[in-house]
Amino acid sequence: MDQKTIISALPALLWSYVFLNRRDKNFKIYIWVFLLGTLTVFPILGYQYVYQSVVGNTAYDFIPGLKGSLTLNQWYVVLYMFVGITEEIIKFFIVKIADKKYPQLILTLADSLKLGILAGLGFAFAENIIYFVRIWTRSGFDGL
Repeated sequence: MDQKTIISALPALLWSYVFLNRRDKNFKIYIWVFLLGTLTVFPILGYQYVYQSVVGNTAYDFIPGLKGSLTLNQWYVVLYMFVGITEEIIKFFIVKIADKKYPQLILTLADSLKLGILAGLGFAFAENIIYFVRIWTRSGFDGL
């Protein structure tokens, strides 16, 4: 396992331990929710890929060209809200699908929060890997 993966996994491992330190009969489902959460980065990467393909600018600096009714800062807010809302909707559907498939899984608000947090940890893990890979490749950093 390389350094980027290990560093990226630390927050997810620490928080997962807090939530999963008591193994119960749903442990495998929790792991699947976490793993599905890692996939929620793909729509965001898809937005970036489509933009790069259409505009051809790897810096993703298309906002200044949209000046008009909104200021530059307002466009940034709109963009990040769109990305953030998309992430949360996907994580919500992961929990919703788990609840539909395993109705006994979510009986309390705490159960629902646990699954939502595990999906979020999966997203954070995958996002950290992407960030570290980008930082390592742009800086030419070879390792620790």
